[in-house]
Amino acid sequence: AATALQYAILVREGRIATLSVITMAGDVLGLVVGLVALWSGIGVTALVLSRAAMTAATLIGSVGAARWIPRPRGPWSEARPALAFARTLSIVQLIEFGRNYGAEFILAASLGAAEVGMFRVASRIAGAVTELISEPLRLLSWAVLSRARPVGGGAWQPGRTGNAIHVTTILVATPTFVGLAIIAPALVPAVLGT
Repeated sequence: AATALQYAILVREGRIATLSVITMAGDVLGLVVGLVALWSGIGVTALVLSRAAMTAATLIGSVGAARWIPRPRGPWSEARPALAFARTLSIVQLIEFGRNYGAEFILAASLGAAEVGMFRVASRIAGAVTELISEPLRLLSWAVLSRARPVGGGAWQPGRTGNAIHVTTILVATPTFVGLAIIAPALVPAVLGT
């Protein structure tokens, strides 16, 4: 979040290669710091140090590349609407956090850490399979539908192309997820090594 505005500036300026280098450098630095910290024996704290190093590196790199640092100034009359917007946005983020992690907290409270681990692994597997299907279809949809134009001066509708993409999604996703549901009881423990 600390680099979002600088990243947006770099994207706006078309400096995607610079953005990629900053992101990769931050990831590599975070990995190195995390591994060194882990090998030094500090345990889970290595994850915190890894994330802190990655964030610091991307922040320094993006601020240096974008050459822009925010300076709070301007009329204070604009602060009240900005704070109201931030409050609303924070509430939405908390709701999203609860939606994403609520099941894990309930599982942890009622069953235990091992079950939460199994749930997380199963969720990651399902998420990975979902991305394998949805990303190519989303790119295909963007490419095909971006060329579509309204017919007869009316509002644009996806029409037959949209229906074809929808049917393709169902035809690809249904057997994939049915197969995943069938093999999940064996797959999740195999991934966990148990």
